[in-house]
Amino acid sequence: MIRTTIDGLRDRAGETVTIAGWAQTLRLQRAMQFVVVRDHTGTVQVTHRRDGTALESALDGLTVESAVRVTGRVQANPVVSLGGLELIPETVTVENRARAPLPIDDRTGPETRLDWRFLDMRRRPAARLVFEVQTTAERAMRQFAFAEGCTEMHTPKLMGTPS
Repeated sequence: MIRTTIDGLRDRAGETVTIAGWAQTLRLQRAMQFVVVRDHTGTVQVTHRRDGTALESALDGLTVESAVRVTGRVQANPVVSLGGLELIPETVTVENRARAPLPIDDRTGPETRLDWRFLDMRRRPAARLVFEVQTTAERAMRQFAFAEGCTEMHTPKLMGTPS
């Protein structure tokens, strides 16, 4: 079994791999179960034909944002809109079931979004983009300073007594 990130699945078509991420979208139909799993590199569709096994009940018990580990075969399928790949699961492990419903959704205002920033960043690429730009700028400044011979210092931020 090879553990990989979702962006590396294209190179693994036909192989059995293990991915870990969050259940982003659930479409649990009568004959088929579709779960879109997301990690920090992308999303992939997990496709399972209902067959009365424990795998079926594991997928039925999922909630949005549950942390899952899926082992299965990577299969090319041009019908799938998520990069033309799907994962046919052999095992699904629910590492942590998320509470439903989530505290934020598409209609949530900015004040509540700030309280739940870690969820907002995972669910909305626009929110995450702000931090990706910030990270890129900091990395460039750090590389420039290092090339100039500067030393990076990490001073204490927490104090035992008020200043």
